[in-house]
Amino acid sequence: MKLKSKTIGTRIKEARVARGITQAALAEACNLSIKQIGEIERDRNLPRTIPTFALIIKTLDIDPDVILFGETSITKSSNPINDFLESLGSAENGAIEIARQFDKNRCI
Repeated sequence: MKLKSKTIGTRIKEARVARGITQAALAEACNLSIKQIGEIERDRNLPRTIPTFALIIKTLDIDPDVILFGETSITKSSNPINDFLESLGSAENGAIEIARQFDKNRCI
């Protein structure tokens, strides 16, 4: 997949819109506010934690390379970020949720 946009925020928005996901739905899935999603999409803020970024790309079901670089730069099977995300079990997802809750009021 390739996205036309030049920035991470606009790539997130482009992927969200292409999948028919609303800002509200993405915000809820990532435990962020709609305002925070809008700020990310307008490049006023970026996801500042790995758990937040992981939740966004997991919710959008998109290769992280597409968001970071605009296109897949290496095969999905050899992408260390995808390998990590796919290896997460329920305990690790729980740890991400705890970290996300802890960081919720400190940063996006």
